[in-house]
Amino acid sequence: ITLPGAATSAERDALEEIKQTVSGLLDGASGEEKKELEALLDKVETALGEIEKAEAAGSTDAIDKVQALDPDKVQTSDKGTLEQAKEDLEAALGQYGESYTEEEKAKLEELLGRVETALEEIEQAEAAGSTDAIDKVEALDPDKVQTSDKGTLEQAKEDLEAALGDYGESYTEEEKKALEELLEKVETALGVIEKAEAVQGAVDALPDTVAPDDLETIGKIEAAKEQYDQLTDQEKELAGGAGEKLDQLLAAMIDYRILEGDGSVWSQEGGETLSIRANGAPAKLVDLLLDGSSIPAEGYTIRSGSTIATLTPAYLATLAPGQHTLTFVYQDGQVSATFTIAAKTADDTTSGGNAGSDGTATPDAPNTGDPTSPALWAALALVCVAALAAVLIWQRKRAQR
Repeated sequence: ITLPGAATSAERDALEEIKQTVSGLLDGASGEEKKELEALLDKVETALGEIEKAEAAGSTDAIDKVQALDPDKVQTSDKGTLEQAKEDLEAALGQYGESYTEEEKAKLEELLGRVETALEEIEQAEAAGSTDAIDKVEALDPDKVQTSDKGTLEQAKEDLEAALGDYGESYTEEEKKALEELLEKVETALGVIEKAEAVQGAVDALPDTVAPDDLETIGKIEAAKEQYDQLTDQEKELAGGAGEKLDQLLAAMIDYRILEGDGSVWSQEGGETLSIRANGAPAKLVDLLLDGSSIPAEGYTIRSGSTIATLTPAYLATLAPGQHTLTFVYQDGQVSATFTIAAKTADDTTSGGNAGSDGTATPDAPNTGDPTSPALWAALALVCVAALAAVLIWQRKRAQR
């Protein structure tokens, strides 16, 4: 009886047959022959035991489970089973490699390769879902995010999108949901920062001040203000000094002032127009008031150059002497100036002087202080001479009678 050199599962049947034959010979053997048969039986049983151990080592619960796994659907929850299967396969091939047929050994080695690939995939998925940036944003309070967090948030967004895109199938539903929720939180935080930065950029581009008649700049200010008003309190805080600068510009937009003509005097003998200039834009003027009442449209004209209001002589002539208040009413504010209507004087009535360039009366010649003239004296002298002649003639006629 000859034993095979290597006891593999392929020799199982031969070994079983030898075992049965040797057991039958032992019944009639004695002495040295019996000892030799018993030693041979021990070797056969040992070989059969090794084969059984090898088979058991290559078919543990973990190995059986991973054989049924779909390589394309392995998840992080399979990591424990895969690690145990890897350990079992390495032990089986290391301790019982000689007990397997070439085919069995090749199958175990191929399975070990698939297990190691799956574990690498899981480790890569775990690493992708737990980068430094991702770990940092997990600890961020969404209500306390700062613009200084933008770089970390952008990196975390990139990492999360890569993890879900490249390894989405490797995560459990719970893990995938957690990563998706974190990505949403990161995108929300970035949206807050980006909105605040956009408004801050728009406000920074505005000048430090504005004139009420600069409609182009005012339009930009109003657009920036509309954007700012749409921010949340947190976003406004992130926008830095944008709110303060907007407040200053909005105040300057309606800082209406009189540029020329305040305190003017117009004479009733003037016959000239009277102009007053305010710093607002004519397009924003909604009314022109005199002493609180609207001026008729035919009583004035409006020109640009800020706002130049010119009152007509015909309208001015209807006003009572004294001080009056002219008010420019704009869409978002108003400003007032005063002017005075000067009454006719006695000198004006006698001399019939012309109005000066400032609307006040100017006589034709200087007044010497003597209200009479030479012609008047000559007429008076003639009257006196005629009277004296009449008296002399009357006396003469009386003497003759």
